[in-house]
Amino acid sequence: MRRFDSAGSRIGRFDPSGRKLLMPEMSPVGSRLLAAAFRAAGVDAEVMETYRGLSLGKEFTSGKECFPCMVTLGDILSYLRREKERLGDAFSGDRYVYFLPESDGPCRFGVYNMLQRMVLDHFPELCDVDIASVTSEDAYSLSGLIPKNRAGAFQRLAFSAITIGDALDRIVRRARPYESRQGAADECQAASLATMEKAIESGGVKPDYGTLMDHLTDTAISMRSLMDHSLPRRPRIGIVGEIYVRCHPGSNQEVVRLIEQCGGEVVNSSVSEWFTFIKYTKGRERKRLAKQAWRRRRFRVAAAEGRQWLVLALEYAYLQRKQ
Repeated sequence: MRRFDSAGSRIGRFDPSGRKLLMPEMSPVGSRLLAAAFRAAGVDAEVMETYRGLSLGKEFTSGKECFPCMVTLGDILSYLRREKERLGDAFSGDRYVYFLPESDGPCRFGVYNMLQRMVLDHFPELCDVDIASVTSEDAYSLSGLIPKNRAGAFQRLAFSAITIGDALDRIVRRARPYESRQGAADECQAASLATMEKAIESGGVKPDYGTLMDHLTDTAISMRSLMDHSLPRRPRIGIVGEIYVRCHPGSNQEVVRLIEQCGGEVVNSSVSEWFTFIKYTKGRERKRLAKQAWRRRRFRVAAAEGRQWLVLALEYAYLQRKQ
């Protein structure tokens, strides 16, 4: 996938080897573990500081966009501005790749990268910052970002990293309302996150998943020991909605902690459920097209669609098992 805007600037899949891959922070935990997975594959990935550049994001948007568009745009502009101030004349935009996935369908998320490409091109020094994008259209295949011989293993690692991030979030939200000492649950999660990042980064694209699960189990046991089990169970409040806003504390104005302060226990929808949903819907679509082609006696098309459906069905089953 590679697209060009009217100025010829690129949006697509680019090999980020030898360059810094800049990632927006959606989930504070999951984004860092995903960056660690990229580093395990030899990519110098960094999660940008978030919400610091919101005024910049608002300056270059109209207010009609989805709010995460302003947040992510502000993040990349703020980061690159600081880099330019730090490096001076040595700054070069072609040293950076901005990782901004997209979605197909009517969601405005499908055109974030095109709008942000136009904004980056507004600054001559940022025209060479490529935007690397993967799309739900092909179920977020990472082909083109990672060498083909490692793409499959990396995709499994990336999903595992995101799922581990979801689990760490779920664990801390279960424990924090009942912690014996205020702040203990957050401290435990921060220590676990640091351990997980190192384990993922040092494990390569085919890590010892048993070790990662042991780390996760240890975190759950440690978190349980921090809870006052004499306290009654609080009412559980589920958070659903747009994936970025519900996962990004700045965008949702720390609604999880607010609910906890008001006496609730939060269960937030996971990031990984989005990927399983995409695998499922794309597989269902391929199955429908295969049946349609078969009824029309277009057997080659039916066979091709059937093969793609089988691949997606197996991938969906794998993701469900991982979760």
